[in-house]
Amino acid sequence: MHDNQLLKIAKLVNGKGIQFVASILKDKLPEELNREEYFVVKLFATIR
Repeated sequence: MHDNQLLKIAKLVNGKGIQFVASILKDKLPEELNREEYFVVKLFATIR
């Protein structure tokens, strides 16, 4: 998914008061969406 598509979805979701859930690598998020208030769950890879 391209940055402009994610930004359009974010605008739609905020305007409608709904949720959008997706699994996206943090470094692939556009800067505008890379904010703690948008994260519900974070998954981390651990070295064993």
